[in-house]
Amino acid sequence: MTLPVTAETHDDPRKDYLDRLHDIQWDYRDTVFPHDTRFFRLGEDRQRPPVYLKEHADHNVLQPSDPVLTRLVLDSIPEGRRHKWFRSMKSSQALAQSIFGNLKAHRRLDCLLDVRADDDDLPAFGDGRIDPAGVELEHSVGRGLLNEPRPTDIDVWISGRTVVCVECKFTEAEVGQCSRPLCPTHRFTCNGKCEQQPGRQYRCALARQGVQYWSHIPEILAWSLEEDAQPCKLLAPYQLVRNILAATVEDGRVHPDRGHALLVYDERNPAFWHSEQGTFEKLRRDLDHPAMLRRCSWQSIVRVMDEYDDLKWLVKALGEKYGLEPQR
Repeated sequence: MTLPVTAETHDDPRKDYLDRLHDIQWDYRDTVFPHDTRFFRLGEDRQRPPVYLKEHADHNVLQPSDPVLTRLVLDSIPEGRRHKWFRSMKSSQALAQSIFGNLKAHRRLDCLLDVRADDDDLPAFGDGRIDPAGVELEHSVGRGLLNEPRPTDIDVWISGRTVVCVECKFTEAEVGQCSRPLCPTHRFTCNGKCEQQPGRQYRCALARQGVQYWSHIPEILAWSLEEDAQPCKLLAPYQLVRNILAATVEDGRVHPDRGHALLVYDERNPAFWHSEQGTFEKLRRDLDHPAMLRRCSWQSIVRVMDEYDDLKWLVKALGEKYGLEPQR
């Protein structure tokens, strides 16, 4: 499972990817929980991933044998901050907690310094020692930074010599686009285009709300609210732009050297295969400082973890549950 399926050999590479993943996860369920259905919903379709019952959601996080470390791993994301689909084995949040929560609990975060980004061979997680005290899962940047009605939550926040805002993806089909066009009943409606629309002063509904995205976007991108764009340039890379701003804005200004956003993805997922017209690629080309946006695969992280004896159990479990094998 180390090589991604390709569009050249499969009519529907995304379906093929999901089918293979579901097979792996059902095999994992049958192996780890043989003849025991009390942890899962009954009558599930094997064409979908296994889903834990609410009272057994903790089992979706890979846990060490040491109960003290297990408590640290589970506490890295409080139950009240779990996503809606956290109990599904496809949950990117549960995967992120299994990896970053264990690295923090085992005090092995510095192994991430050996992970190189896909683009320009930059360090994916920045330079300098990573202090566990500076790493937080589901970190809220606070409303004051960008004046967001709902402050963005960073999947993994790393603050050391530089700030790294990690966006974790697994089986998702896109990086996280703006949801405003999907909210037709909102008083600041949007049709997905950056243009003058009835009842709006600005081309972007978010600008009217006083959100600070467009106050900073011209500092990092050659985008303008004074020009029409169809679709809106912010539509598809919305979450990545938010993360870049969260990593670089301080005291009301963008500081390009302060940090960067990092996209972590499954290299088998066709949604994140390299494409000149891909959301990530287009945004990075438009950035004045491309190093503010980087990416690496889960497989490249697992590879560096595999070099540590006390993480061998986790590498093995990630292979069994997710098919994530060390990238060589």
